[in-house]
Amino acid sequence: MGAFGEILYSRRMELGYTLEQVEEETKIRKYYIQALEEENFAALPAKVYAVGFVRRYARFLGLNEEEAAAWFKEMAYEEEETLGEEALPVRENRTSLNLKIPLERVPVKNIAAGIIFLFLALWAGKYLVGYMSARVQEDKPGSTVTETTPPGTPAVEPETPAPKPTPRPPEPVPPSTPEKQPAGQQQPAPAPVQQPEKPVTTRKITVQLSATDRSWVSVFVDGEHAFSGIMEPNEETEFQGEKITLNLGTAGGGMVSVDGRNLGYLGGPSQVLNNKTFTASQ
Repeated sequence: MGAFGEILYSRRMELGYTLEQVEEETKIRKYYIQALEEENFAALPAKVYAVGFVRRYARFLGLNEEEAAAWFKEMAYEEEETLGEEALPVRENRTSLNLKIPLERVPVKNIAAGIIFLFLALWAGKYLVGYMSARVQEDKPGSTVTETTPPGTPAVEPETPAPKPTPRPPEPVPPSTPEKQPAGQQQPAPAPVQQPEKPVTTRKITVQLSATDRSWVSVFVDGEHAFSGIMEPNEETEFQGEKITLNLGTAGGGMVSVDGRNLGYLGGPSQVLNNKTFTASQ
């Protein structure tokens, strides 16, 4: 299986569709769908029908049908399209199909960079104008009022401060004698010290998945997406958390163990397992 078929297969597994479900929705025989995913182009019908199947299947999966059809024709009918042409530019190796994204679009990062540059320019201009205005105000001569003493007026001598009274030393206070408790009266018991509450700890679980057949797998740990991809036979993976949710394109394609306890297969080879959740309370 090459990159073209791998993308079709992975996208179908991600959406959780079986070959029978795709056949019913698209009216394309599952034999041809499987041939496209395995890139067995010799098993497909005539070119006009095969290209139509590719467009319809890509549209159903939410992929760019024009790009998918062009890529398919490059691989399946390359000799036919290049017959009679003297020289052709080397095609770029395709590795992905866009999800209905227009081929010509101004990069968002360029727009964002332009907006940020414009904002900085406006801010710098505003700051420069404010700074220059403040300097002009500081350079203007200020009017100062100077009080002058009329001629012939004698200067007023400062008053001599009155001497401060000497404070009297405080009288000694006799030491207080603690009151005696009456005989037979008990001292009040001290208040009990409240111990701090111990933090509540939540136990985590460990889920191990051992693949016995090729299958698409998606895992969420504590509500966060932890893994999504295709597991090959004899491949193993392990996840740990308080809440673990499994999604398997082939329920019978792998064995599941929880905290060392083997649960075996969670379904048959043709079944799809959706949102199987494991928690520590189970």
